Amino acid sequence: MIKKIAIFSLLTAMLGQSASIEPVNAESPTVSATHDYQDLSKSHWAAKDLVQLIEIGVLDAPTNGHIKPNEIVTRAEAIAVIARATGVSLESDFQLKATDFSPTHPFYKEIQKMAELGVIQNDNKIKPEEPVQRDQIAKILTLAFQIEIDQKNKASFIDMPKNHWAKDYVESLADTEIIKGITKKEFSPRSNVTRAQLASLTVRGIHFTKQLSNYNLVYDYLAKDYISTTTAHKSWSNQVVALINEIRVSKGLNALAQDPALSQLAIIKAQDMIKRGYFDHTSPFYGDPWDMATLFDYEYVSFGENLARNYKTPKQTVDAWLASPTHRENLLNAHYTTTGIGVKRANDGNLYIVNLFAKK
Repeated sequence: MIKKIAIFSLLTAMLGQSASIEPVNAESPTVSATHDYQDLSKSHWAAKDLVQLIEIGVLDAPTNGHIKPNEIVTRAEAIAVIARATGVSLESDFQLKATDFSPTHPFYKEIQKMAELGVIQNDNKIKPEEPVQRDQIAKILTLAFQIEIDQKNKASFIDMPKNHWAKDYVESLADTEIIKGITKKEFSPRSNVTRAQLASLTVRGIHFTKQLSNYNLVYDYLAKDYISTTTAHKSWSNQVVALINEIRVSKGLNALAQDPALSQLAIIKAQDMIKRGYFDHTSPFYGDPWDMATLFDYEYVSFGENLARNYKTPKQTVDAWLASPTHRENLLNAHYTTTGIGVKRANDGNLYIVNLFAKK
């Protein structure tokens, strides 16, 4: 990464203060108005998840009209369902070591691919027909959906001691709320998993990864936690970019493309300023803007940042930046090709605006 940094002054509207697998397509759960599953009532707690997974081809449809929601799931079935849910191509020539698992098995391709990706171990014994247990499913889900695993977790369970092989998988996954304990204090790691439970866990995994791919969620490697990066001010942000591009084009410069990853980074910065009570380019937690960009794996050749707060409209904000030589230099820098906007409202009602620029 080449760091050619341009960081400029901050603006406030108050006088005297100027200065990152794609899952299968699974939107919000929907259930067909009617279905032929004789043992699944519309009021069943996992009905939506079970029917949704069947409709998108992740869960095999029953041929006899019985979905068997309370049936214990085998290791092979659990791995196959989760593999399909990740959307990964199942094409593979990976050589399995297992002597208890034949290429004629209906879930061979899914298990072969998961072994190739390291989601399951390529051991001599797959044990495909054994029941899958809760600690095992936690590890499979975590690795298949590429959930970050760490040892700094909010979740803890009295039946998951420090020396349990799946402790970090269980607690990291529980922090995302993809999996939960059977009570607030107990996880029951050796309990078997039912088809209904597998469906619910899988749908949560799909939705979680959708949040990541839509830039509404990101893993913070410094805080060791996933943080929300949603915006309630999309229209506001779009107007800022439109105004900046109008000015740039009028001066013969290229229009800047909105980069969702850069906007996510801008939202993180705006949230951080509100959370930690500062208004400056250097965060007491993340450091300088280029440090933050590096932390969140944003690659760039050149990078710039404009800040503002307390402005009431996008036009007021852009006009204020234009009136400041250092901010104007960022807005009209011919080298930049992308931009990102983060707008967050503090508890006092004032907006914090972060405008990032980059050339990649």
